Amino acid sequence: MIKSMITVLGYSQAQNVSRVVHLNNGIDCPIVGLGTGGHRAGGPPQDKVVIQMVHDAVEVGYRHIDTASNYFNEEAIGKAITDLIATGKVKRQDMFITTKITANETDSRAEALSGVHLALQKLNTTYVDLMLIHRASNISEVNDEVWKGLEEALSQKLVKSIGISNFDVSQMESLMKTAKVIPAMLQVESHPQENQNQLIKFCNQYNIRVTAYSPLGAGTLITNPTIGAI
Repeated sequence: MIKSMITVLGYSQAQNVSRVVHLNNGIDCPIVGLGTGGHRAGGPPQDKVVIQMVHDAVEVGYRHIDTASNYFNEEAIGKAITDLIATGKVKRQDMFITTKITANETDSRAEALSGVHLALQKLNTTYVDLMLIHRASNISEVNDEVWKGLEEALSQKLVKSIGISNFDVSQMESLMKTAKVIPAMLQVESHPQENQNQLIKFCNQYNIRVTAYSPLGAGTLITNPTIGAI
């Protein structure tokens, strides 16, 4: 599927997946990533699909793979990347792995740090390149504690960068009051019908990069005549 999409887009588009953006901590992040939400694993048939998807993506140039604890596919993705490294197709340092833990799943820095260790175990890696809080808790103190856990993971070199996902401006402002480390990335749904201008403006003030997920509205914009004309 991935290979056929790149064929349709053309070689010049395939080349774009190798471009990078510089995060505020000096780390380079590929600007295009393979989002794996909705591709749940957990058994041989499902695992096979996820593993093949990652193999196909890497073959056409992708180096950024995005997952999360509640996508339930970290183990399959870890196996795919381990296989690719073992066969010499990539090196670990060539890959950029993003995963996420949810503040609603944990309410302490210790549990957040434990969540990082669990992700590393499932992904079969000694570090992840970017760890995000997947969704904010409605309780700001919980977000603060989970962030402290990610800051600790950063200091232990278990992660190279930390960030947030699905936070609004008020939640980001609250987090920034106690954060020792400024988030390197905000991941949020963004597309022509959900431009997130206010969030992006806020992030620009702190040099926080923004990743847009569902850039085609989870497929709903493909049939939009204006988008089609572009």
